[in-house]
Order: sequence, then structure tokens, then C-alpha cells
Amino acid sequence: MKQFPQQALIRAREHRANRALREVLERKAALAARIEERNAVQGRLDAIRHEEATVAEQMAASGSRRAAPPIATLTRCVDRLGLLRDRRIAVSSELEKADIRIAEARQALAASVLAYRQAQAKCDSAQEQRQIWVSRQLRLDDYRDEDATDDHVAHRFVRREQLQ
Repeated sequence: MKQFPQQALIRAREHRANRALREVLERKAALAARIEERNAVQGRLDAIRHEEATVAEQMAASGSRRAAPPIATLTRCVDRLGLLRDRRIAVSSELEKADIRIAEARQALAASVLAYRQAQAKCDSAQEQRQIWVSRQLRLDDYRDEDATDDHVAHRFVRREQLQ
């Protein structure tokens, strides 16, 4: 049987599908890294909020005592709260940027999955064309064998009649 005439096409489409699959896996890893980065930023933000709550509790606890708290303590707490507020604002903007990067990574992953599905569909179509071609070739070979057998039998029959 002959070789499938579009075998190079099948190899090229398989290569494209494999390359698209590698890209999907890379994009998944990039998305996981972006999510991990966001979780780290969220952890820092939670730590800042917890520290703000702790400082606010310290201020409230120092004010509830019988004697008035020293001005230095209150000033230190207020300064600390201002610093934590500034950090919280900066980390919140980092968190927003991390969310944007995650959205971009998800879009890139969706695009690469779509490209992989298209490449795989083309590869499957070429494989299906190959299967159809192979089945046709096998049928042609069967017909040729039948015709050759019929010709051989007919030739033997004619030859017998000639000899008689």
C-alpha cells in the first residue's frame, strides 16, 4: 500500500497541536504564579489591617485607664496608625494591580486553550482524512485482488478449453 500523500501535513498539525498544548501549560503555570503573588499581597494587607486593629485597641485601652495616657504614647500610636494607613493604601493598589495581572493571565490562558482546541481539531481532521484514505486503499487492494483472481481463473478456464 502507498504512503498517505499528506503525511507531512499530519506531522505539521500534530506539531502545532503539541506546541499549543505546551503554551496552554505555560499559561496555566503563569496564572498559578499570578494567583500566588496576589495571595502574598493579600496576606501583607491582612497583616497591616491586623496591626492597625492592634494599635487602635492599644490606644483605646490606654485611654480607659484612670489616669490620662501620656501624650507621647498617643502621639506614637497616631503616627503608627498614619504609617499603617499609608502602607495599607500602597498594598491595596498592589492588590488591584495583581488582580489586573490575574485577569490578563486568565484571558491569555483562554486564548491559548482556544488555539489548542483549534489546532487539535485540525489534527483530528487530518487523522480522519488519513483513515478514510487508508480504508479506500484497502478496498482498492481487495478489488484488485478479486479482479486478479477472477482473471486468473478465467484464463485457466480459457486455456483448458483451448487445450481440449
